Amino acid sequence: MKKALVITLLVGFVALPLTAAPLNKARVSAEANWVLHADYEAFIASTLGKLIREELKVMGVEEKLQSFKTVFTFHPLDDIRGVTIYGQGKDPTKAAAIIQGTFNHETLDALVRMNPSFQAVNYGNYVIDSWIDEKKPNGPRQYGVFHGTDLLLIGGGEDTIKGALDVLDGKATSIADNSDLADFERDHPGMFILIAAEKVNGSVGADDESGILQHTDRFALAIGEDDASAYIDATAEAINPEGAMKITQVLQGLIAFGQLSASEKPILGKIAQAVQVGCQDRTVRLHFDWDSKDLVAVLKQLAAMQEAAKQAAAAAQQ
Repeated sequence: MKKALVITLLVGFVALPLTAAPLNKARVSAEANWVLHADYEAFIASTLGKLIREELKVMGVEEKLQSFKTVFTFHPLDDIRGVTIYGQGKDPTKAAAIIQGTFNHETLDALVRMNPSFQAVNYGNYVIDSWIDEKKPNGPRQYGVFHGTDLLLIGGGEDTIKGALDVLDGKATSIADNSDLADFERDHPGMFILIAAEKVNGSVGADDESGILQHTDRFALAIGEDDASAYIDATAEAINPEGAMKITQVLQGLIAFGQLSASEKPILGKIAQAVQVGCQDRTVRLHFDWDSKDLVAVLKQLAAMQEAAKQAAAAAQQ
C-alpha cells in the first residue's frame, strides 16, 4: 500500500476523467496546521490538464500505469478521484493522506498482509493495517485503512490514523467552519491545487534557508486555470510588517536572478518577468500566469534542456 501511495502522489496532479470536488474541509482534522488538496475535476476540465495527459501518453507513461494496475488493481490516473493530505508541522507521524477512488479492498489488503512486518490493529469497527517497507527495514512503520467504499487513509502514525477516522465519522472536530479557506477557494476560480498552512514559523521556520518561512505566520497557495491561462497565486501573512518586507526582498531577489539568466536561458528570463510580487502591511502576494498551451511548450523545452545537460555531464565523466 505504501508503493500505491507513492505512485498516486507522484502522478496525483494529473487529470482524471472521474468526478471529484473542491476540498472537503469536514474531512480535515482541526488539529492540522497544514493541508494540501488536489481537485481532479477542475484539472481535467482545464486546457493544461488535457495537454499534460496527452503528453503522458506520448511519453509512454500509460503502459507503466497499466502494469501498476495489474498488480494493485487500480489505475493511478483513472481510478483516483482526489487526494487530501494534512498534518501538524513537519512530523511525519502526524500526517495523513486521504485518497478517494475505486479500489479492490481485498486485493490491496492481501498484498499488505504478504509483508513480513505486517500487523493489524483493531479500532472500533475498523482494522488498521500496518507494515514496514521491505526495502527500508529500519524505516518507520506505515498505517493504512479503508473508510467506506471509496476512501483510503494512509499515514505514519497509528494515533493519527485513528484520529482521521474519528474526524470522518464526526466524532472529532474538523476545519469545516474555516471561513478563510472558503474565501480563498471562492477567490480562485478554476483552482485544482490548494496548499494552506498556519503557524508556519513555529513549525518549519528554523529549517528554512531561504528566510521566507521563518517570517511567515500563515500561507495559502493556489494553482489553477482561469480563461485558458494557468496561474499560481500565493499569499503569505508575515508575523509583522518587517517580516513581510524581508519576504518580499527575498522573492524579488529570486526574480532578479532569473532575469539575469535571460542571456543564457531566455526561457527562465521570460518566466521571471511574468512573476509579480506585492507587499502591503503584513501581507505578501505572489502571482504568476501564462497561457496554458504556451506553458506546456515551455515546460517541455525546460525538460529537454535539463536532459541535455545531464547527458553532457555524463559524457564529460567518461
